[in-house]
Amino acid sequence: MDLSPLQHILATFVIILVVYYLSFFYKTNTAPPEASGALPIIGHFKVFSGSDLPHATLATMADRYEPIFMVRLGLRKVLVVSNWKIAKDIYTTHNVNILDRPNYIAAKILERNGSSFAFTPDGPCYNEEMTPQ
Repeated sequence: MDLSPLQHILATFVIILVVYYLSFFYKTNTAPPEASGALPIIGHFKVFSGSDLPHATLATMADRYEPIFMVRLGLRKVLVVSNWKIAKDIYTTHNVNILDRPNYIAAKILERNGSSFAFTPDGPCYNEEMTPQ
């Protein structure tokens, strides 16, 4: 049974269409949920400007969402973790993914060449550069 070129093209198009529609059913979402209420440019800063303190606001957001969620601070997405087991897993198992931080000029000026825990990038050579002179 020989198929014409038009039938080959039609069969290929049908296969691509079926695969395309099946891809919607088998999508996996690996990103943590993002908190609602973010404004386009300022993000969730309006949520934190209420009468509650920021840590109390984050605690209520952790109760409403999950123990791990995302908020927007300005244009940046920030991961919020409120469970010590998840935080331990992040810093022990997945530390390579989170320890590579960008070099900020403010961190170099304010934090002894960026040597604090919050601003230290990962790498064997970087620790030698961090020693104060």
